[in-house]
Amino acid sequence: MAANEWGADGINVNLISPIALTPGVEQWKQAFPEAYQEMVDKIPLKKMGDPKQDIGRVAVFLASSDSDYMTGQTLMVDGGSIMLR
Repeated sequence: MAANEWGADGINVNLISPIALTPGVEQWKQAFPEAYQEMVDKIPLKKMGDPKQDIGRVAVFLASSDSDYMTGQTLMVDGGSIMLR
């Protein structure tokens, strides 16, 4: 909706949907290590995303002119987990 409304003004609207090792996930990992490992084992790339290296690079791409013709998209940065849903 926003991409449609703001596109004429030259504003691109995209979404990053990550699975990343955030501070909250880190706390959950420490509290429930077996459940955490079970979840990671189900991720096709077998790891949680790094907020800077994995998610940050996608954000940089979206902020760059390389994504000028991209709007209204959801980028699943989840190690392939979307395939399991």
